[in-house]
Amino acid sequence: MRKVLFIIVSLLNITILLHAQHADEKIGNLIGQSKWFELQREYIINKDSLSPFIHDFASSLLSYYFNEPDAPEKLGEMMNKHGQMLDYNSQLSYGYFIHSSYARMGQNKVAAAVLSDIMRQLEGHLDENMQLEYTDMLKSYQVLANEGEILQVQRPNKDVIIPITVDNVGKYEQKAIHLNAQINGNTQQFQLDTGAGHSVVSPEMAKKCNMRIIRDSIRVGGLKTGYGQLAIADTFSIGEITLHKVPFLVLNMKTNNAAADSFMTSLKSLIGADLLVRLEEVNINFDSLQIKIPQKATPNPLGHSNLRFNNEHLWTIEVTNGTENLSMHLDCGAAGSSLTGKYFKEHQNLIEQTGKQDTVRIAGFGGVMKKDIYKIPNFCISVDSLKACIPEIFVYTDDDIPSVVVNEDGWFGMDLFYSYGSVLINLKDMYVKTTPKKQTDD
Repeated sequence: MRKVLFIIVSLLNITILLHAQHADEKIGNLIGQSKWFELQREYIINKDSLSPFIHDFASSLLSYYFNEPDAPEKLGEMMNKHGQMLDYNSQLSYGYFIHSSYARMGQNKVAAAVLSDIMRQLEGHLDENMQLEYTDMLKSYQVLANEGEILQVQRPNKDVIIPITVDNVGKYEQKAIHLNAQINGNTQQFQLDTGAGHSVVSPEMAKKCNMRIIRDSIRVGGLKTGYGQLAIADTFSIGEITLHKVPFLVLNMKTNNAAADSFMTSLKSLIGADLLVRLEEVNINFDSLQIKIPQKATPNPLGHSNLRFNNEHLWTIEVTNGTENLSMHLDCGAAGSSLTGKYFKEHQNLIEQTGKQDTVRIAGFGGVMKKDIYKIPNFCISVDSLKACIPEIFVYTDDDIPSVVVNEDGWFGMDLFYSYGSVLINLKDMYVKTTPKKQTDD
C-alpha cells in the first residue's frame, strides 16, 4: 500500500517523551528514519536494555519486515499490550501490518476480516482515493479467499533445476531472464521479475490458457494507476514443481510508444515475487544458465539478514558502496540499476560535480515517463563483501518515481544481477548470497 507509515511520527514522539534511556532513544530514532537493516543490528545488541514498550515495538516491526512466520501474532500482541500508548492512526497502521502479513502468507480470509474491521473504524474519515484503495484491496482478499488455499506447492523430494536464457530485448538490447512454464498444461515463456509484486499474463495468454477471471476490474499501480483483471491458473508448473490455484494479474502492457513497447513485449508474462516467495529459495546461476530451487532452503551463512520486505510485499537488499550502506529494490525485471531522488538529495554536491546531466524515458505499466537524470560513471556495490561494478548508473533528481522505491536508495537491476556468477535469494531467512562470475577464455 502506498503509504508513509502513520505509526512512525506519532510513536517516535511518544518514545522520546516516555523513555529517556539511551538504548530506547537510539532504537526509536532508527524506527523514525525507517532504517530497518540498522534497526535489526542494533536491536540484537540492545534488546535486553530496552523498555518493554520499545522492545515490543521494535520486535513486532522487525517481524513484519523480515518475514517472520509469527509476524501477525507479534503485531497483535504489541497492540494488546501497549495499545493505550498508541494514537488512533498508529493503531490503524498496526492493523494494516497485520492484514498485510496475513495476505503475504496467503491467508486471505483472515486478511479480509482484519481489513473489514479497519474500514468500519474509518467509515466517514477516508478521502476518495484511500476509500478506493481499501475497497479494491478488500475485494481482492475476498475473491481469493473464495478460492480456498492458494499457491499450494507440489514438488519432488530433490533439488529442482530449471533452464533459463538471458536474452537481449528491446531497441537497446537490455538483458532479461526467460524460462518456460506451463499454465493449465500450456507451455509459455515467462520473464523472471523479482521487482513485480504480482505475477502477470497478457489478456491473450489468459484466454489461450483457459485461466479463470475472478475479478473483472482491479486497480494496478505502475508509472500510473491503471486497471486490469485478476485471474486464477488452476495449475502452474516450472520444471518439476507445480503450484495450484495461482493468482495472476491480467494486464495490457502496451504503452503506444514504439521504442518502449519493443522492451515491454517481454514483460507481458512475468513470474513475480508473490509466486517466488512460496518457493522459499531461488538460486539464479548465470554461469550455468539455470535456476536451482533446493529441496530444503539453505541455512543463512551470513549471520545476518541483508534482505527484507517493504510495505508493498517486495524485496529490498542492503549493499555497500564504499563505506556507505544502501537499501536497493531487488529488481531483475529492471534492465538497468538506478538511484533515487532520496539518494540525490543526500549526495547532491558530489553528483553535480562528477555526473553528467541527461534526460531519459522510462517505461512501465501505465505508460512512459520522461525524467531528468545524472549519469554517474563506474558505480560499484558489494553484496556481503563480494564486489560488482557497472559502467554507469542513472540518478533521478526527484521523487516522482514508482512508490515502491521512493524510500529506498535505488534499484538493484539486471545489470548488477548479471555482474555476478550467481544470485541466491532466500525468502525464508531473508538473505541474498552471490558468487563471482567465472572467468572465460577470450
